[in-house]
Amino acid sequence: ESMLFDVTVVALAAGALPDTVADAGVLLTDTDPLIVATAVERLRSDPAVRARLVDAGRRRIEEFSVARTGPRWIASFTGLMKETR
Repeated sequence: ESMLFDVTVVALAAGALPDTVADAGVLLTDTDPLIVATAVERLRSDPAVRARLVDAGRRRIEEFSVARTGPRWIASFTGLMKETR
């Protein structure tokens, strides 16, 4: 959702977040408040980095559009329905 609204992402590199965020945000391996604050401050103070991540986010959200994901969901559910018959 953040990428959809041109908000830069700072996230923990856990679960599906690395796959979701990819190169469109800052992925942290530590939840130490100082590390998180440093990442946020860097984004706040560096418009070039922020702009690059916003651009990457715009490209990244295309991967999650209905036009792109819808056919995959339909194929998955169709396959599951065939397996249960």
